[in-house]
Amino acid sequence: MPSIASDFELYLRRSNRNNDTAVDFRRFATESAKNYLRFMERWSSAAATNTTFVRLSYERLIGSPEETLRTLVTLFSPSRPCDERKLASSIQAVAQTTVKDRVEVVDSASGVHGGRDFRSFRFYDEALFQSLDQLTKPAYEKMAALPWVTRIDGETIDPGAPLAPAPDRRETSRQLFVDTTGMLEIADDVQTDPSRFQTFVMRRAVEDPDIEVVCYDRQIQAFRNLVHSEKLLLAMGPLSGLTAKQLINTGKPALTFTALRLAIKNPLIAKVIDRQSAATAASTNFTNAGYVYVKNTLRVFRYYRRALEMNKALAATKFAAIDDLKNGILLMPDIMAAGQPDFDAMAAPKRRVYICNDLIPLPNTEPTSDPSHEQQTVSRLTIRLESGALVLYPSDTSRAILQEWIDRSGSPGVRIEQIGRFRPPSLLFEKAQSYSRVSRFKPNEPFILCPSTIEPRKNHHLLARVWKQAHDQCVALPKLICVGKLGHGVDELRNFLNAHPYLRERIEFRGPVNDFELIDLYRSALFAVVPSLADDWGDGVCECLDFWMPVIVSTAPALREAVQGLMPIIEPNDVDGWLAQIRRLSENTNDLAALQDAIVSHYQPIESQESWNTIKKAIADYY
Repeated sequence: MPSIASDFELYLRRSNRNNDTAVDFRRFATESAKNYLRFMERWSSAAATNTTFVRLSYERLIGSPEETLRTLVTLFSPSRPCDERKLASSIQAVAQTTVKDRVEVVDSASGVHGGRDFRSFRFYDEALFQSLDQLTKPAYEKMAALPWVTRIDGETIDPGAPLAPAPDRRETSRQLFVDTTGMLEIADDVQTDPSRFQTFVMRRAVEDPDIEVVCYDRQIQAFRNLVHSEKLLLAMGPLSGLTAKQLINTGKPALTFTALRLAIKNPLIAKVIDRQSAATAASTNFTNAGYVYVKNTLRVFRYYRRALEMNKALAATKFAAIDDLKNGILLMPDIMAAGQPDFDAMAAPKRRVYICNDLIPLPNTEPTSDPSHEQQTVSRLTIRLESGALVLYPSDTSRAILQEWIDRSGSPGVRIEQIGRFRPPSLLFEKAQSYSRVSRFKPNEPFILCPSTIEPRKNHHLLARVWKQAHDQCVALPKLICVGKLGHGVDELRNFLNAHPYLRERIEFRGPVNDFELIDLYRSALFAVVPSLADDWGDGVCECLDFWMPVIVSTAPALREAVQGLMPIIEPNDVDGWLAQIRRLSENTNDLAALQDAIVSHYQPIESQESWNTIKKAIADYY
């Protein structure tokens, strides 16, 4: 409670829009309370970690700083006496930092003292703060009941004894390896949701000290460890080293040279830099010959620099196969990516785990227009399940799809225990948070968003019929913006739009967009529409809810699961029903606001660490 006002001031300072309102604070405070509860639950739960930790009370620290810190110093260094003079001077000389009206003020040598009175905060609302206090107080009390120095598994530590490291669980559990073979080729800033998720798995694996990242080496025909430059490539975040905004502000004449210098300094930088630099330098919107020439020049040079760096590392390294891989567990982040090298070698480990984000090509789902993709999915999935591997999926709906397929196909030796559920993280929302781009804003023209691949099962044809019917009835609907790559079998939709050319003025197909464009669309759309005939995850729907944006969905089971009963649900062929619901939310701001409040109150984005812990726990439980 004491920190909520100052945290909001810091949030405003990082934000690039005017979102200093009571509504914005209420949303921020509610989200902060949920984050607080997740944090407290993690550190008061025996299942969370085996770390030894010290619980240092804020009230105890500011009330008795010398006594508290003296005990703490003694805990970490029991064999050396505490320097009382240095301790006292440190407590008296520490700087106090405050942020108000987006300006940070540092009061040097002000010493440890109590914080601000949050009741004087400009958006203080007694009812709101009481509800936040009631929500968070039980978690606080649960934490306060723990010994102040403790091990999370329940063992109490003697404050007078030195801290011993927590036991290494790898001594009693199997080593987990993560295969990075396919992702090393596409480790740049990727845009599609499955690839974004796979990149998340790779980067988490590189950062996790309990995991070994490996790749399949065709020369030695076995798995090997990654060299430093390969790990760096996987761990690189988008726009590393220099942001797109900084590049654009460099100025057009010097921009190309700036990008070239950046490629020399950091050849692993994400390929989005090539596009951003070329677009600005060529004064174009990603279309003309000047843009293509500059982009390709930058990219070829960057890949050349990358090859030099990689070759240096590879030449200095003598690779050897990983002997203990056969006794460990191999995680492959994509069920479709494991067929590139020799499959016999890929399947050498006895214990394997696959993650699958796409079950739609299975025969018992909505028919696809790509039979070869369907056949490939069935073949690889059958091999993996019959080998006894654990397969992880993102939703209960995908598990039901898989179970129905297993029952129909009669695959021998397949058990339902081989199917595990993990919770996909809110990756795009976390990326927006890191850039302080989560607050809502009004666009120049109101619009409705449809975030999904353009293909028959996504049912864009239904939306085209809705906008046509609105035109025939002289109903002015907001513009519809569809984002997503063009898939197979869209001739019917294309023919419908050609037969009614006036629809192209009200329905805009932008194709695939980068993450920052997509983030701003989520932040500014009135609401979204997702009328899919079939789905197995509902990732676009979850992203809408992450950004507190209402969404109308079809009755497809995955979409109903994604909205958790909070959003309107309509049959995927009910043109009249969709038109009525779209009109209601477009014309009635109260109804739209009620749905937004429902999201803020009842929906919670999934943190990356939570999702990663779920994946690791499912693997540990199975093996």
